[in-house]
Parts: sequence; C-alpha cells; structure tokens
Amino acid sequence: MSSSEPVVSNHAGKRWDQRTPPDSVSPETAWEHSQRVNGPERLTGTDEARVHLPTQTVLLRSQDCIVTVLSERECSRDVYNYVEPVINQTTESEVSP
Repeated sequence: MSSSEPVVSNHAGKRWDQRTPPDSVSPETAWEHSQRVNGPERLTGTDEARVHLPTQTVLLRSQDCIVTVLSERECSRDVYNYVEPVINQTTESEVSP
C-alpha cells in the first residue's frame, strides 16, 4: 500500500452513510483519525482494521481500498473481542478525572 490514504469503495461509502450520523466526518478522514486494531483483519480476510471512536465504527481495508464499514454492534463476537478493549480504554479515560 502507498503512503496515501486508501480510497473508499462504493460499498464502504454506502455503509458509512448508513452507519454514521449525517454530520460525521468523511470515511477518509475517519480512517486518518482512527486507531489500528490487530486481529480483525485475519478474521475478515482484509489487510487492516481500524476503529473510529467518535462513530464507533470499524473500517476494513484491503490493499489500497476501504472495503466496508461495520458498526460496533454489527461486529461478529470474534471481531468485537479485538475491538472492545480499544473502545473501553477510551470510554474509561473519558470518565477518569
């Protein structure tokens, strides 16, 4: 993959629109500001998975393309097991003084 941000497939763009608020950032911006999570890519057959915390979505990349977007609630149990610590870590830090 090149150093530039990945392109967004039509499918991923549609899923982004379905799973995020209308006033959210673009999926390209979300990718740039998301946290990489190791593990889900092996389960999903993709190259990289990232969690975008403000929208609680998981963006999946294959080669140079974001291929789909999952909401936290839609993740399989196995994928969620990798994503949950990232979400909980951030949630806990927001609650701590």
